[in-house]
Parts: sequence; C-alpha cells; structure tokens
Amino acid sequence: MIQVNLFAVAALALVAGCVTTPTPTALTRPGKLLTDAFSIAMPGTGRVFVKRDSILWNAGFGCAHRIYIDGIAVAELGIAQSVSIHVKPGDYVLSAELTSICNGTSETSVTVREGETKNFRTSATGDGNITVQPTAF
Repeated sequence: MIQVNLFAVAALALVAGCVTTPTPTALTRPGKLLTDAFSIAMPGTGRVFVKRDSILWNAGFGCAHRIYIDGIAVAELGIAQSVSIHVKPGDYVLSAELTSICNGTSETSVTVREGETKNFRTSATGDGNITVQPTAF
C-alpha cells in the first residue's frame, strides 16, 4: 500500500512539473532577440507579441522556446519572457520550437494588419511538447 501511495505522489509531482500558467504581460521580461530584422516598429507595420508561460514547478521544461516567423528564427524565450515582432501586413506562419536536449514544434497561422497587435503564448504540455496559440491573457 505504501508503495502504491509513493507511486501516486511521484506521478502527481511529475504531472505538476508540466503545469504552466499564462504570464500576465506586465510581469514578462524581454526575451533574447536573434535578429534585428523584426525588432523595430516602422510605419505601416503590425505587431506579433509572443510570451512564454510561467511554470509552477520546473521539471525539465527549462529549455528555451525558439520563435520563428515564416521559418526565420526571431527570438528565444525563457520562462515568463516575451518578444514583440514587427511585420508588414500579411499572412505568416508563427512557430515555436523547444531547444537544446528538448524537442517539439508547434505552428499556427497569423494574419497581421497595419497598426494591429496579435497576442500569442507558448507553453509546455504534459507530454513534453510545446504549443503556440492566440491568447487573451
């Protein structure tokens, strides 16, 4: 019986390590830019804002989240970091990829209009993958 309870506690701890929560934008820190090509707001552009979730308990999800626009590496996000990506109006593929010894990729499409901001968040999933999705948080 004790062995079963220890297994249950270990399983719960493992699942808790995968729990992420949306990070309020005001509490994010700047992520690491990998190129200056999308870093400056120019007249006639829109913005894609991407932030990474906070982790309640880090059990191996310390790998950076690399952010891409149409296959171009733009930034790396640590826990609770964010980046603003300035783009011309149009349709794009926004991708997030786990780095280092971690692996996994998630993609979504985004249409940006002039003067518009589209908000996204990345998060680790319970099965060790990554998601990138629109967010209202």
